[in-house]
Amino acid sequence: MHMNRIVIHPDYVGFGLGLTLINITSEHMAALGFDVWAKFSSLPIYKSFERYKDKWELLSIDRTLKRAITGNILRDTGYREKVRTFSYRYIGPGHDVETIARGTAQQMVEEQKARAAL
Repeated sequence: MHMNRIVIHPDYVGFGLGLTLINITSEHMAALGFDVWAKFSSLPIYKSFERYKDKWELLSIDRTLKRAITGNILRDTGYREKVRTFSYRYIGPGHDVETIARGTAQQMVEEQKARAAL
């Protein structure tokens, strides 16, 4: 199983929803026996994954030039150039969905309390 794009509505960015979604789905897929890989170009996701080294192994950091060949035409436009990508492999435990949901809800409550204390 491979994931490479998570999109959160701008009104909800910064609440940790993307990372929570990534971790929950990865735990569930690992419990089902899948080898989970992820590749992102988002610097905030990279920094967030650094807090979860017990769950995610950084495999590589690449800077790639995207070019696409469609039909007989080589396209140079419409693609981001020199994009830095971060490739990871999930190494954390696998859990069933109910266990994940209980743990994630508790973790989110604790994080909200910590933010409120600041």
